[in-house]
Amino acid sequence: MGYTNLQESLVFAYRRWLGEKQLLERQIDEIEKAHLTLEEKRGRVEQCARLIASVDVIMSEISDVWDPPAVTPAQRHASSLPFENGEVTRWTLDILRRSPVPMRSIHIARQLVTEREMDVADKAFVAQVNKAVDGTLRSMARRNHVEKTDDEPIRWRIVGRAGPART
Repeated sequence: MGYTNLQESLVFAYRRWLGEKQLLERQIDEIEKAHLTLEEKRGRVEQCARLIASVDVIMSEISDVWDPPAVTPAQRHASSLPFENGEVTRWTLDILRRSPVPMRSIHIARQLVTEREMDVADKAFVAQVNKAVDGTLRSMARRNHVEKTDDEPIRWRIVGRAGPART
């Protein structure tokens, strides 16, 4: 019986060390790969600095109100909307629930911007919100929370709500 307990303990320790070894090997590989691209990334940072300086000179010449510190960096693969995660989904569904008729995503986006007391005349911002609303609606449709009407342009409604789509 003692021999079995010893065996089980050793197998458990062996498995734990094997897992740790594999994790460390993966981490070493990642570090080595990152090290190989380090000089390439340093070169790209220098190139970006030159490009930024060039744009700064050009914008200073053509615009009296150019203020480089006021420009916020864009994050790749990140939301550029000034809303918390999940708020667009919550607000979109809330607007649809209150609507007596199915709505187009652009109308939902405009209403959302208006209700948040933001500038609905900013077409680029409304387009970003519309893209987020459209993504939300498509995601909710896959989960059978909302559905589209058969007419064009597409209008959305909460699943289970009856009634023809009106213009």
